[in-house]
Amino acid sequence: MNGATETGTVTVTVNAVNGPPVLTLPEVAQSITEGDSVTLDTLIGLADPDSGAGDLTLTVSTPNGTFSVSGSPAGSVSLSGGDQTVEFEGTLAEITADLALVSFGGVDADPSVPASLTFDMTVTVTDNFNTGALEGTDDGTIGFSATDVGPTVMLSSVDGSVIGEGTEFTLTVGPASDPATLAADPLTAGSVSWGDGQTTPLSIGQISTLNAGGSIDLAPHTYTDDVLVTNPIRVTLFSAGIATGFQSAGVFPITVNNVAPTASVSINGPFDEGDTNGTVDLLSIFDPSSEDTANLTFSYDFDNDGIFEIVDTAQTSVAIPDSLLADDFPAFLPIDKEITVVVKDDDGGQTSYTTAYVVNNVDPLINQPTDGSVQKDANFTRLITFSDPGADTWNATVDFGDGSSLMTYADVGKSFNIDHVFTAEGTFTVTVTVTDDDGGVDTKAFDVEVTAVPASVQARHIFYNRSVFDGTPSGSATDGSNDDAAIATDKVALLPGVTASAANYTSYLRGINGVMIDIANLPAAGLTSDDFEFHVGNSNDPDSWSQLATPGEQPTIEVRAGEGVGGSDRIELIWPDNMIENQWLKVTVKANESTGLLSPDVHYWGNQIGDTENGVGNAIVDNSDLNGVFLAKGPSSVGIEDNYDINRDGVVDNSDLFGVFFNKTSSVEGDSLVFFTPPTPVAPLMASMGSVAGVDSVFSALDDDDEELLSEIELLS
Repeated sequence: MNGATETGTVTVTVNAVNGPPVLTLPEVAQSITEGDSVTLDTLIGLADPDSGAGDLTLTVSTPNGTFSVSGSPAGSVSLSGGDQTVEFEGTLAEITADLALVSFGGVDADPSVPASLTFDMTVTVTDNFNTGALEGTDDGTIGFSATDVGPTVMLSSVDGSVIGEGTEFTLTVGPASDPATLAADPLTAGSVSWGDGQTTPLSIGQISTLNAGGSIDLAPHTYTDDVLVTNPIRVTLFSAGIATGFQSAGVFPITVNNVAPTASVSINGPFDEGDTNGTVDLLSIFDPSSEDTANLTFSYDFDNDGIFEIVDTAQTSVAIPDSLLADDFPAFLPIDKEITVVVKDDDGGQTSYTTAYVVNNVDPLINQPTDGSVQKDANFTRLITFSDPGADTWNATVDFGDGSSLMTYADVGKSFNIDHVFTAEGTFTVTVTVTDDDGGVDTKAFDVEVTAVPASVQARHIFYNRSVFDGTPSGSATDGSNDDAAIATDKVALLPGVTASAANYTSYLRGINGVMIDIANLPAAGLTSDDFEFHVGNSNDPDSWSQLATPGEQPTIEVRAGEGVGGSDRIELIWPDNMIENQWLKVTVKANESTGLLSPDVHYWGNQIGDTENGVGNAIVDNSDLNGVFLAKGPSSVGIEDNYDINRDGVVDNSDLFGVFFNKTSSVEGDSLVFFTPPTPVAPLMASMGSVAGVDSVFSALDDDDEELLSEIELLS
């Protein structure tokens, strides 16, 4: 029948499920030391998902140590099993609070019993069937690692801590104590170290007295010698089962005073400088300690300056060193010399005696210096030597005879150097005086001839005049110090006897138009063409070259005082652009009154326009140079040493390409710069610069503008 319904009843029974409590315990072993304690709330964490349903019971047991309760528990806390078990009962909140009231300590760590060094504390919790039919429980262990502290003992003495040599000393030992208690960790043996190398063992009866909490008076100990006692009295105690004792279980500071030895001093003076028979004798030597007497030592300071020449010897009669008899005090000190003798025992006790003696002085004697010579403005040096039998100190003065201030040399030895710069020519008498600290004096004189200083060439440079580097590519010919920035830093002058190389010539488009020579001590303020000779040519025989003799062939000459290397004078020689090109220039600086040179200075510079130094041992300008410049073209600035910047305008561009193209040479001898050796040829030593691909191989990948330029170059060729 449609729409019909029927109703029924179903009974469901829900049984309670008990959630067990949960313990949280440390996962690693806990370290504990004898005498330390820890509260259980730092070790045990407790939780219960249905803690509100009723009481919990927590039980904690240990095989080592004990538990103790402080304060009033919120729940129930009880101890049992010799205080090695504690039981908590109450709600979760009550037990959690009570864990902070229970301490664990009293551990006895005995290294002879491994079980006392590592042990486990057991923890169990139950919820007493709070809900459901099953009782909820959890348990676990906490590992411990224990450390034995060892016993200590009190030390005292009716004699105090400071006694005299040979005095009897009584020591009281006790009472003793141990963090684990002497009952748990009793003493088994002990000894007393007196600090003087002697040791006294404690008897069984004395150990028993200490274990019982008592004190003992040891038999008196006599310190027969003070021996510089630096160690205190120490008591070492042994506990049950411990092979090595606890050192310094008790410490008592002790000081033993020494009695110093005595003697009398006799010297067989007075003396003269140079005497060799001086002696010091010690008489009536005495020390109250027989042990000290057998080990007495003696130290001797023969000039009483605090430095002992003989130290800790057993000799009671010694010779005074000859060197110490060689001198007396300075004359301005009206006192005698003194010898200090120290008599010392092996405990450090000592007595010092100072006795006077007399030594007469001898004057120093200077060895006669020989006459000398030196150039003006050069440093003159001379070794001065003298003799003096005394162990003096000496000062010297020198008058150099040229009106300069008197020079003083303090604390000189018997050999010392004097030095001076004479600023004028002539002959000067130098007077040397040496004075010792006793007032003895000697003087000697000698002559020094001062001559003029010859000029010398310090450096030679070639520079790119009227380039971008001196700032005037289209400006004036001379730019003073600005020209220094245009020095070809990769070029060096070709000197006689050296074979020419790429380092001796430039590829500058303007040829050789600037040379610099640095001359030190140049006498003249200015130079003229009469002070030089210039030859040009391109053969192996410089004697066949043409001399630049006409006024129009002479360079502009500028002397820049003090602006050369090391403060020398820099001479600039500047020719018109391209007057000297594709050949060698021989520069001769004459030796005359204007230059101050003792002999002529000769050097060479070369120029081969367009050569990029790509050839080995030659200066041929060909398509490989053209190709090198073409490959180097670009907008970036280049430095002064760039071989592809032919016109030295700071960039490599089409103007450099044309500079190479219009200066191409052949391999015919003389068509390009000759590599020669003035005056004697030697085998050239040149490094290969590598090969460069042919021009045609490069031109296959040119852009439109470069192809147009190439077409023009090919038409010209």
